[in-house]
Amino acid sequence: MTTPASTETSPTTEQAASRHVARGRGTVNASRQFISAPLLWHEIKRLWALSLLGIAVLLISGPIVVLLTPEAGNAQPSILRITIQDGNPGFLAYQILSPMVYALALFTYLNSSGRVSIMHSMPLTRGTIFRTNIVCGVILLYVPHIVATFSLLPFMRFFFKGFMNSGQLNLDGQGVNNASMLLAPNDADLLRWFIITSIIMLFIFATSVLGSMLTGNLGIGILMIAFINVIVPVVYTLTLLILSLFLYGFTFESLNGAAWMHPLLDLAMNGDRISLAHIITFIAISAALLTIAMVLYRRMKSEHAGNNVMFGGAQTITTVMVTFVGSCLAGGILQSLQTGNINALANHTMFFLGVAIASPVIFIITTMVVKGTIKIFSLKSLKRFGAFVVIMAIYCSFTTWDITGYTRRIPRASNVSSVSLPNEYLNMLPYAASYDWGSIRLRNRQSIQHVRALHQEIVERAKDPRYAALLESSDADGNGSSGTGYTAKECVNCFASTVQTINIEYALSNAARLSRSYSFYGRYLLNSPAYARLINDSGYRKATSIAQIGYSRIESASSSTAEGPDITIGAGHVNLNATDAQTLAKLMDEDYQSLPPTDPASLVVDYSSDGALKNKDLLLGVNFNLHTTNSTGYEPSSFYYGITRHYTRTIQWLKAKGLYNKAVTD
Repeated sequence: MTTPASTETSPTTEQAASRHVARGRGTVNASRQFISAPLLWHEIKRLWALSLLGIAVLLISGPIVVLLTPEAGNAQPSILRITIQDGNPGFLAYQILSPMVYALALFTYLNSSGRVSIMHSMPLTRGTIFRTNIVCGVILLYVPHIVATFSLLPFMRFFFKGFMNSGQLNLDGQGVNNASMLLAPNDADLLRWFIITSIIMLFIFATSVLGSMLTGNLGIGILMIAFINVIVPVVYTLTLLILSLFLYGFTFESLNGAAWMHPLLDLAMNGDRISLAHIITFIAISAALLTIAMVLYRRMKSEHAGNNVMFGGAQTITTVMVTFVGSCLAGGILQSLQTGNINALANHTMFFLGVAIASPVIFIITTMVVKGTIKIFSLKSLKRFGAFVVIMAIYCSFTTWDITGYTRRIPRASNVSSVSLPNEYLNMLPYAASYDWGSIRLRNRQSIQHVRALHQEIVERAKDPRYAALLESSDADGNGSSGTGYTAKECVNCFASTVQTINIEYALSNAARLSRSYSFYGRYLLNSPAYARLINDSGYRKATSIAQIGYSRIESASSSTAEGPDITIGAGHVNLNATDAQTLAKLMDEDYQSLPPTDPASLVVDYSSDGALKNKDLLLGVNFNLHTTNSTGYEPSSFYYGITRHYTRTIQWLKAKGLYNKAVTD
């Protein structure tokens, strides 16, 4: 190849690559090459120092740290375990930063139109050049990773029987009792770590290559790569938060959906487990991103090289998305400051005010950065802002204005197979929030109707100003109270002025689920006819009976010197063995099922400012101790049960056993 005389004595990287390719081309038809071996070898020689640096970082962070760790106790196995769970800062930094560095280094010639022209003057197609750079990046990226993996192998125990369906190790028959040995990872742990981290690096490398294709500026390239990596999870999370602000009853159990959007989020949320579905998803996304990057590379105009953003479409997308996220954040922050804890009757003006103020400012700044000039006021910029307005209007239609009827949607009783709702949050008798049910499942048709009636009542009252005192963000005395502690008036009525939560989940006949979560002050439940009908329903009482906990699990019981679970329990005058405790529990259930219609207010366990119990129907409290299994999950070991004057069978049994006068301290 002929080059200008001024550059022959000191050729650029691209000129050197061009000569290298020309010398090694031989008789191969360049247009049919998948990759160029001469170009690949040239790029490896150019960037091998980065790979060597990566090896040094990984070896120092991994095996050398382990070797320098004292063997006393479990220190060395603990360091190994942290490393294999990808908690090693050096390893994690390599997995995140090195893919970005290699992508930017391989396509650094895009920063100059002259260097692009030289690179593209080689007897190679753009596709061949792109694929060669990708193969080079993968080699340089994974060689240190493979070296680090093999360097950790001598520290591993050799026991691999595959993985279970959960993605965790199959430990059947391991037979290791030594705590240090159990803590130390094995070869299967190492394999799992290698697979997970390889996926992380591949995904970040793909996003980094795409970011490198979009910009011809190194600084903007770094920002673009970060933008591509976070934009989808950020929009997803932001949408959930906005929905929770605007749609009364909106519920999401967690942000686990974000785990499908980035392998680092998957690792953070689900830990170091193998998930075939996630692996396939992330590999497919990485392949799609690289394909898009190659298409852009083929269509790139050399004269646009060096621009902050080289494609008009990318400029529009970047500007609109940054403006969208920034304005939503601004509006959401203002709205949350106004809303407080209860959002049923909140005025949403602050959200739209925040969007209106922030969006033009963010749009102007972003456009200046993307175009690399302050001269941005043009018809094209106006069209881009118009695109943002349209997208924002559509977004608000589905989130803030509820055109889908999300808040009003209640399934027909005929379509509901069961409904679940929690009871552990409510400080009401008989259990007074002492037992973690998780959720109560109702299958009785009448019970389901009562839940639907409560749901309908909440939906209707939420927008009715007449019920503002039950829902707005202030307690009965005008003092905010979002916790379970005392109000400014020393808990004149704790339950009424405390935020309560009801989560309703319908299991529909088509296997789908519909969930809603409502937060309001306790005074709402005390003034709810629908809630009163629900708690007096025989199906509800059966679902919340001690029988559902299990009589056989009861090991003992004791009375309390003071009524209520908030005062010391277990220091009473009466202690019962398993047989008597189970008999007492069965009698309590019989009385519970036959109770007369009960006002919710009579079930509240509240105390006056001097600590005296306000519920005069409550005779005594009984603390039941439960047998627990060796399950790794949470399992309650006891629960409190409040006995009122209406528990006639229970009272009669206590008197017959000569225990009543000892247990009740009137």
